[in-house]
Amino acid sequence: MQQKAVVAAVTKPVEIRFLWPVAGTPKGSDPSQPPGTWLPRQFQEELFQLAKSTLERHTDPFSPEPLRNLAQALGASGWYDGLPTIRREGVATVLIDGRWRIPAGVVRADGKYQMISWQGLLMPPQYSELPKGLLVIGGQADGIPRDSDGRVDYAHPWPGEDVLAGLELLALAVQQRWGDQVAGVDVGEYGAKKSLTLLTTAGTRVVWGGRPSKPLIGDASTGQKLANIATLARDTRRIDGGYPLVYMNAPTPQFDISATAKAAASKAAPNPPMTVGRK
Repeated sequence: MQQKAVVAAVTKPVEIRFLWPVAGTPKGSDPSQPPGTWLPRQFQEELFQLAKSTLERHTDPFSPEPLRNLAQALGASGWYDGLPTIRREGVATVLIDGRWRIPAGVVRADGKYQMISWQGLLMPPQYSELPKGLLVIGGQADGIPRDSDGRVDYAHPWPGEDVLAGLELLALAVQQRWGDQVAGVDVGEYGAKKSLTLLTTAGTRVVWGGRPSKPLIGDASTGQKLANIATLARDTRRIDGGYPLVYMNAPTPQFDISATAKAAASKAAPNPPMTVGRK
C-alpha cells in the first residue's frame, strides 16, 4: 500500500497553493465577497514558478527536505518577513502561508525607485520611473543596499537612520485625516540637521523637523505639529496652507513665499499615495 501511495504521489502533479496577502476592503464594497490581494499577478506568477522549480528538484514527495528548501528560497525572495510555513495537504498539495512584507512606498536611489516595506526592508519591485500612487522617499545618504555578490540585499534594513526616520514620519502622516495630501518625504537634511520634510501632492514642501520619536531641541512637539497641520488643513483644505514652503517645526507655522521656496517646492512631484502604502 505504501509503495502504491508513493507511486501515486510521484506521478500526480503537485498543486501549489499560496495564501496571498489580503487587500483592504474599499468603502461600499460587498462584505460578503472574499477580499482580493494587493500583490500583482506578475509577482504571484514569479513566486509560483520559484516554488514549482524548487519542488521539482526532489523526487521523494514525502521527504521534508524540499519543503525546507522552499521555505528558505521564499524567505530570501524579499516578499516575506522571516520564513513562511509550508505544509503538505494530502500527497499532492503544498500549502504556503507566511507573514508578508507590506509596501510603504519606494526609495529613489541609483536612478531607480526601489520598493521598501514599513520596516525598512527592501522588496523585489524596482521601477525606472516613479509609479503613480506610491509614496516616495528621497535624499538619503546611501544607495540601494547589496550583498557581497552585488545582488539587492533583502535581508537587512536600508542602511543609515535617514530612511527609517522617513518611514516613521510617513507611517504617522498617512494615518491622519489629511494623509492623502502626502506624496512622500525628503530626508536629504537628516544627516546634517536631523530634519525631515514632507512632500505634498500639490508639489509643495512642509518642513517637519526631527523624526516623530526624536523631536529636535527647540522643535514643537510631535502632538503640536499634528495639531497645527490639522488646523491648517481644516481652515484652508491644504496642509501647506496654499504656500510653496511651510515650516511646521516651530510652535506656530511659518510660511515662506520667496522665490527660493517656490524653486524648492518644484522638486516635489505630485503623486497621490495608493492604499497599500498605508499602515
